This record gives sequence, structure tokens and C-alpha cells, in this order.
Amino acid sequence: MKSFEPSHPSVECPVEQTQTHPPATPQSEAAVVRAVLAGSLIFSHLPASEREWLLAGGDVQHLKANQIVFRSGDPATQVFCVLRGSVEVETAGSVVLNRLRPGEMFGEIGVIEGRSRTATVRAAEPCALLAIDQSDFVGLLVSYPALGFRLVAALARRLHQLTDVVGSWCETGVKARSV
Repeated sequence: MKSFEPSHPSVECPVEQTQTHPPATPQSEAAVVRAVLAGSLIFSHLPASEREWLLAGGDVQHLKANQIVFRSGDPATQVFCVLRGSVEVETAGSVVLNRLRPGEMFGEIGVIEGRSRTATVRAAEPCALLAIDQSDFVGLLVSYPALGFRLVAALARRLHQLTDVVGSWCETGVKARSV
């Protein structure tokens, strides 16, 4: 198993560790993480040993409905994989841009760019997330270039979805603003 050394001091995640359901036993929660990672577009092609490494080093976080994962402008120190439930990605004006479900990842843009968060993400319902530290995620991208290709494919799919959303706004009379 690889061990990636952090290149930055650890920063505590702003997500509260609040459970909205009975705590899962470590075995059953581990089984959920394994199953979601194995079925994920991004992580499914990693060797099983690396997915186990993510399970061991990641932090499973349980959120209540409407609980904020992070806000636009927050420092980007982790990426997240939805394990159960769903989250919504919102603009500063609380416009929902996307809803992400189990197996989907978010938070990678700020981590890869080394910039702050570009959107606010909140739990759309009670959910569980796997948080992966920035240095661990970047280490995986360096070690497994195919992971980067899968990430680009997922980002391209999101861009197409966002283009469709903006197109529908334009068709319904919402004025587009140039950036």
C-alpha cells in the first residue's frame, strides 16, 4: 500500500460530524465504502489495494439534510465522494447547479487548482461522504494517470450538464450574464 506524505499542514474540515441515523458498525460502513468506490466512475479502475488505502485513510462524515459541506470561498483541502444520500452544488445566489449521488465526487476543482471553493455544497438529504485529503488525492493522480483521465471525463460530463441548465434558463427568459 502506498503512503503519501502531506505537503501541507493538516487543516480541519468544516463539516460537522453529526449522525442522523444509528451509527453503522465499522464492518458495514466499510462494506458501503468498498461498494461505492468499486462502482464509482472515478475510483473503480484503481487497484483494490488503493481503494482499501482510501478506506483506511479517508474520513467518513455523516450529515443532516441541509447541512453545509463547504461554502464558496472556503479553502479547498479535501475532495469528497458521496456514499449515501445526495448533495446539491449551489451558486452564491443559492441556484442549484447539480445534484450528486452515491459514487460521484466533488471538491476536486479547488484541490487541483490550489484555490478556494468555487461553489457551496449542502446535503440535500441525510447523507454520508468519504473525505479524502488533498495530498492523498493528488498522490493518487500522480501515481495513476488513468485516474486523471476519468476525472476529466467526469468534469466534461458536468460541463455538459451545466451547459444544458444554462441553455434552459435562456429558453425560459433568464438573462445570461457574461463572465
